[in-house]
Amino acid sequence: MRDRKACGGWRYYVHLMILGPGYQPDSTRQRRAAVAVGRVAGIDGNVSKLAVVSAPRIGDGPVEADYVSVTDAQKAAAEHADRKARQRQKALDRSRRNSNADQYQLGKRQAERATRRAAAGLAPKRVLAPIGQRVCDAAGKPTRPYRRDQLSASYRRIRAEHAAESRAASQAKQARARNLAARIVAVHGATLVTEHVDMRAWARLWGRGISLFSPGMLMAALAAEAAACGGSMLRAGTRQTALSQHCLCGARVPKTLADRTHSCAACGLTWDRDLTSAALAACVSFADPSDPATARVNQNLADALARRLAAQQEGQLRSTVTGHSPASRWQSATDGSSNTLPLPEDASAPRRTPEQARTLGRRRKRAKITREKHDLLRVNS
Repeated sequence: MRDRKACGGWRYYVHLMILGPGYQPDSTRQRRAAVAVGRVAGIDGNVSKLAVVSAPRIGDGPVEADYVSVTDAQKAAAEHADRKARQRQKALDRSRRNSNADQYQLGKRQAERATRRAAAGLAPKRVLAPIGQRVCDAAGKPTRPYRRDQLSASYRRIRAEHAAESRAASQAKQARARNLAARIVAVHGATLVTEHVDMRAWARLWGRGISLFSPGMLMAALAAEAAACGGSMLRAGTRQTALSQHCLCGARVPKTLADRTHSCAACGLTWDRDLTSAALAACVSFADPSDPATARVNQNLADALARRLAAQQEGQLRSTVTGHSPASRWQSATDGSSNTLPLPEDASAPRRTPEQARTLGRRRKRAKITREKHDLLRVNS
């Protein structure tokens, strides 16, 4: 970079940019340095749940299992946030129609009323907010672009609030995914194995039903956290492994999507379907880690994992989230119970919930404090 000096010469500047891992707090470095080494974790995810089972690949050690799902309180908070967003969208549409009534057609009922008044010889009634389609040309293009519409002050205010709420919800989802990924990797290790699936098909099938859990965002956060800890996330081909259709003993146990409990007649194992698939994923070996088609279930590892589960039948699997009693939230490893690990309440819930009082933003709070100071000075004077 250069610029002209006053005397007519040139002055040159050299800018150095150092590419590094970036700043990391001491707590993050300590947590990543204490990640369990030698453990392999299998992950089975779907549109609303995530199951994780890990065991040491070499040597003895306990089998750890986690089950991540959405709680009823988080569902209620998300429904409340969606309802508020729909109300803001309707308010924006009404405001735009009121300010640009000449650019919208009459609705069906409004047109029928105008026809009746004309037949009765009455004067046409002025419609302040037409609810019909936008006035378009023969090709279906609006005669006046939306960017040239007149916008009221309330429209701009509601639009800014809607953008702020949407940005806060997106940041909350990302923070929730990072926090969950950090907790899972800290307990289960940085070597993760999951099925190689296309989550875009889930979005086409279930639509907005997966937006609250966001499995794709969570899996991406797990891959990033594993890489930051020196590990990786490996993907196994579903055709070669068929994790949801097999047991740890190697027997094939066909199940439909409605069957949520794995029950094997060969070995007698009865466990949760997702946890069984995650346990099998932890026993997958790769001829080429970069090629999902080379994945195969290592039966020796599966037999060893089954023996460890049998040894822990009377024990209880530990939960990742702190603040909950493992004895009350986790049952035996082979009793077929549904183990549930809720999402973090602080990260998944929106900023305002139905139970919480409405809080003022920073600008309005600052303006309120300023008004109170002026009132106090006026009274004192």
